[in-house]
Amino acid sequence: MSVSGHESCVEYEFNRKTVFDAILESVPKIEKFEMDSADEISGRINLNAGYSRRSYGEVISIQLMEMTPSRTQMKVT
Repeated sequence: MSVSGHESCVEYEFNRKTVFDAILESVPKIEKFEMDSADEISGRINLNAGYSRRSYGEVISIQLMEMTPSRTQMKVT
């Protein structure tokens, strides 16, 4: 079994709550992934694809960091 990792960062010109709420609204539209956990205080969201014959269960972790009151960085791993 091999494990690969990838990390991506992007910044949005919105406050952290706006970005957090937009992600929560979008999750049900992502095929095969469901929300595992979401913590607005820490800005952390975890998505999970679950296990199948072709997958060991991918996990997407999203971390939101407030750079300024109107700018949020989103790190996806």
